[in-house]
Amino acid sequence: MRNKTPIVTCFTAHNFDEETLHTMLQAYESDVEKHVEQEYANYQEKIKHEINFVQGLSHLKDIEKEVRIKNIELMKNYRLQRAVNKIYYEHCIENIRKLFIHKGIKELMTPFNKDFFHVMNSLKGVLITGKPSLDATVVEEINKEGEMCIALRIR
Repeated sequence: MRNKTPIVTCFTAHNFDEETLHTMLQAYESDVEKHVEQEYANYQEKIKHEINFVQGLSHLKDIEKEVRIKNIELMKNYRLQRAVNKIYYEHCIENIRKLFIHKGIKELMTPFNKDFFHVMNSLKGVLITGKPSLDATVVEEINKEGEMCIALRIR
């Protein structure tokens, strides 16, 4: 009997609204909100430390400190929103890693584009560095239909 390993092929992209993505993420990580809130608070604290650090730079003139602090404050909302997006992205990638391990998925193929390329390499990274550490590769190839695609393979 031949050993069949699950292969997932997905050639359609779906744009999910924020609520649907959140519901899907909670299905795999019920306390995701608690984790996101804690990581968000940590990032807010990081920004406060940056301001305190600038205030303590004795080699800068007061006007230089003021300009740097104003720049930090001007960028604060943008940086916090970007941090939230990144936190959710990292939780999604980690949950996909868990799904791969749980379901025994050995290969995932996607169309070749910048979005899939980024996600596939993020998945590769967490598969290699996670526990257990898995041997994962991302390769570009042409599928049976002659289309360029990206394959994530796990050994």
